Amino acid sequence: AAIIARTEEDIHQKIIGLILNRDRSLIYYYEHKHEGNYKYCSLYRDAYNKVYKAYKDIESSKDVFIKGSHIKNYLLKKGIKEAPLNLDDVVIAVYSGEASTLIKVTYLDFANQLENIKLALKNYHYKIEIM
Repeated sequence: AAIIARTEEDIHQKIIGLILNRDRSLIYYYEHKHEGNYKYCSLYRDAYNKVYKAYKDIESSKDVFIKGSHIKNYLLKKGIKEAPLNLDDVVIAVYSGEASTLIKVTYLDFANQLENIKLALKNYHYKIEIM
C-alpha cells in the first residue's frame, strides 16, 4: 500500500508513515526494496498485485462530469461557497473529464474551500489547479 501511495498518488513518505503507524524512514526502505522483492519474492508479488488491483478497481469506478456547469452546481450543493465578485482573490479551476469550472474564493477562505472541494469530489476523477 505504501508503494502504491508513493507511485500512483505521490503522497509524501511522512504522511504514509503516519497512516501506517510507521516511521517515514521505513517507507523509504520499502521503496528501495520494492523492485527486488517484486522480482524475486512470489509472496510479496502476489500481495502487491492484489492490493494494486483493488486500488485500480476503485479508481476505475469513479465518475466524471459531462459539463462544467454540472461540476459547479454539484459543488455548490455540497456547501462550497464562492466569494462575492469584488472579493475573489484566488481562483480554483476544477477539471473532470472534458468539463471544467472555476471557483472564486478569498485568501482567508482558500484552504477551507479547497479541502471541501477535495472531499466533495472524492468519488470523481478530477484535477485541481490554483490560479
